[in-house]
Amino acid sequence: MPTPLTWQTRLLPPIFLTLRNYKFGWLRGDLIAGLTACVVMIPSVIAYAELVHMPPIAGLYAALAASVGFALFASSRQVIAGPDAAIGLLAGTSILPLAAGDPSRIPALAATLGLLSGVFLLLASKLRVGTIADFLSRPVLIGYLNGAALILASTQLGKLFAIKTTGEDFFPLLWQLVENLPNTHRPTFLVGAVFILFMVVLARLAPRIPGALAVSALGILGTQYLGFGEMGIALVGMVPSGTPMPVIPPLQWSDIHALAPAALAIAFLAFSDGILLAQAFAEKNRY
Repeated sequence: MPTPLTWQTRLLPPIFLTLRNYKFGWLRGDLIAGLTACVVMIPSVIAYAELVHMPPIAGLYAALAASVGFALFASSRQVIAGPDAAIGLLAGTSILPLAAGDPSRIPALAATLGLLSGVFLLLASKLRVGTIADFLSRPVLIGYLNGAALILASTQLGKLFAIKTTGEDFFPLLWQLVENLPNTHRPTFLVGAVFILFMVVLARLAPRIPGALAVSALGILGTQYLGFGEMGIALVGMVPSGTPMPVIPPLQWSDIHALAPAALAIAFLAFSDGILLAQAFAEKNRY
């Protein structure tokens, strides 16, 4: 007969085993880590939502759901959870052509794509295809993820200079930036450059202080007391409050058929990306 631990491991989510062995002395560090992760996540998921041409609140809700899912179901202590640059780019290139210029279709297509990817991952779990992780090429995946990170950074450079750019290709975006440098909004660039420099210096001189948390606090204070908005610096603006009501997106068989290949690719990318990172941290920390 299986031992109680084996029975619990099989039937209960990992969160129950974690809480059973939780020590109160860990709470302070966990609170700081949770706050830091939240602040780091907010600007990045807003940018990821823009990749799919969705409102900023969509990225925040996706990050919230992924964080709760990680806490409840993930057995690895370190793993990617939430919107990701590479997945965001892949989702955007799959959804936008189907939307055909209709912004109201994008949320439904994005939800459908996410549900399909989840179905593929659950099926893969039941079929125990996780053994393919032993055959994944880490250099190839790292190269792909670094390329996606460069593309994501290039899409955000326009905001640093307050220059409107179009498209999602790396070199054309850089060329647009060079051509429009004379139109740079100086207050926006100066504030952004100072904050980036502050994060670099803080990482060197006080690595225990979360740079993203410090910069976010300074940004809020600057907006409140220095009037960043009155200087012409673009702000996110009002974000809807409250918790959204879950609804089933209006599924169409034609959309499901068109999104299925992208959903399969996203499921594979999410698995390979997450499992390689989890393995690297597990080897490093010996668990």
